[in-house]
Amino acid sequence: FIFQPAEETGKGALMVRELLIEEDIEEIYGFHSIPKFKKGSVILRNGTFACASQGLSLSFKGSQSHAAYPEAGNNPDTVIAEMIEYVNTLKCFELGNLHFVTVVGASIGSMSFGVSAGEGKLYLTARAERQDSFNKLIESILDRAKNLSEKAGIEFEYRAHDVFSATINDPNLVDGIEDIAVKNNIEVIRPSEPFRWSEDFGYYLRVCKGAFFGVGDGEDYPQLHTSEFEFPDDIAETVLKIYMGLICSI
Repeated sequence: FIFQPAEETGKGALMVRELLIEEDIEEIYGFHSIPKFKKGSVILRNGTFACASQGLSLSFKGSQSHAAYPEAGNNPDTVIAEMIEYVNTLKCFELGNLHFVTVVGASIGSMSFGVSAGEGKLYLTARAERQDSFNKLIESILDRAKNLSEKAGIEFEYRAHDVFSATINDPNLVDGIEDIAVKNNIEVIRPSEPFRWSEDFGYYLRVCKGAFFGVGDGEDYPQLHTSEFEFPDDIAETVLKIYMGLICSI
């Protein structure tokens, strides 16, 4: 049993996974309660259970000028506008190749009507079902930002935030969980698509075989990360049955 910090930032498992290597752990299992699925059901998926994701803050620096003489400065507005247009083309929702970018924020200059802006920022979140697609997605974004900035004479910097690996399950271990669920008369649901959110559990699965599964909170239960959500304690019965089954199978 691992008690791990910083689950929401992706840093916790990245730190604790060294324990799996040191202790030569062969298998690892994790679960998450999931709203909008039948209460107490077990949600399983071979391959990618949850997507890889990463936040990007892109900073563009030109030079200010009087708003009456914008040609005297170098406003990054065009570069940022072209970046927004570009990332909105990086979308694929096909099963097996899901990837997309969400614009989560942007700013250029300030509310100073006599000044043509000299700086701007763009905030993005990239997500992908497969790790290789995810890596290419990030590379594509940064390459386009660098190229546009160089052409416009704009200084470009970026920072990565909340980096999560894809959570990729071992099919044999997933089947083992299903067997335990069936023996305990627990309904099993296998979604056709991976969940678009991310879990730092994916870092464990890069060094150890494992499986991450869901337990349904109820079809009408409030969504995760909302003020209305509260963990439904009564699903613990399902969780315990699965974990007791795993322990007894050792």
